[in-house]
Amino acid sequence: MLRPHVYEAIYKTVKRAPDLDILEIGGARGGSTVAIATAMRDSGKQSMLVTVEKFEGGSWEKTYRSPAYGDNYSWWQRNVRKFGVQDWVALYPHGVTDETADEVKALLGKRLAGMMLDADGWVGRDFKHFWPLITPGGFIIIDDYPTSADNPHEKKQRTYHLVNQLIRWGLFEITSRHADTVIGFKPHGADYSRLDMNRLQAISDAHDRGEKIEW
Repeated sequence: MLRPHVYEAIYKTVKRAPDLDILEIGGARGGSTVAIATAMRDSGKQSMLVTVEKFEGGSWEKTYRSPAYGDNYSWWQRNVRKFGVQDWVALYPHGVTDETADEVKALLGKRLAGMMLDADGWVGRDFKHFWPLITPGGFIIIDDYPTSADNPHEKKQRTYHLVNQLIRWGLFEITSRHADTVIGFKPHGADYSRLDMNRLQAISDAHDRGEKIEW
């Protein structure tokens, strides 16, 4: 779970966003799902939030015991219903891969108001498939992005390096930080052709080998 002020920032960001579909990758037990969908409901939006969550735990398993699939799904479902936002949410209960990305896109409109990423830290994959759908100026929220690579958690280290590269390519601009969650936007005129998956993979591989990332 994120801190209350982070959910508040997410809520405010979504509430002022255009009435277009929103994508959330990594819904966990539903905290951010509820914050996003509540903002959509309260601002009278007719669009949908598509949440991608496979309910299998993930990078936190090394530190915390991860509940079983059924437990995670039940928690998410209860939270969405408790806050009365189920009519604004469509669930895709699998992970995003190159093979499943089109299935997720089929649930979305042609343009997105924004996306929130809080899955496995492999944000390059998510930018590859969904960044082109975001309207210019649309919001991008990324969790687990620390202030430096010295953070001991593996997912946060990976996210730190990959997001920094995306920023260098001009594909993401940060406007505010709330703990380890950053909120920003897709810059107008950004050049999608600068996204180099081979470069992102090389960064990820170097990180896995414990090597210093060279810029």
